[in-house]
Amino acid sequence: CGSEEVAAAIRHHHERLDGTGYPDRLTGSDIPVSAQVVAVVDAYTAMTSDRPFRAAFSAEYALAQLRRGAGTQFNPAVVDAFVTARDTVLAEDECARRVRLSSRLEAALLRPRETPLASRLAKARAQVRT
Repeated sequence: CGSEEVAAAIRHHHERLDGTGYPDRLTGSDIPVSAQVVAVVDAYTAMTSDRPFRAAFSAEYALAQLRRGAGTQFNPAVVDAFVTARDTVLAEDECARRVRLSSRLEAALLRPRETPLASRLAKARAQVRT
């Protein structure tokens, strides 16, 4: 990805497939694919982030808005790819979270029961025996 492609993605990420975007009112395939990707990611991030003037929208709402804009504002293929990638990442994160949690639970179950009270009781018993 060269600097020209990055510059084009930045410049054109507010273009819309239907030609009503800015700065150059590009349409369809005239909009660089990189700009189409940035547009979807930027819109999702903007909707799901807190702003000074409003609280963040839910992920479900943001995804519905992306789907609603598919075909006019956003490239439908890019929206579909974003949703699939997002769902995959979330599933992997959930799986990793469950593995970490189960590892912690397993470690806690296998760890000897050593609590401050149990430790004090053991010391008290040892002192009584001596």
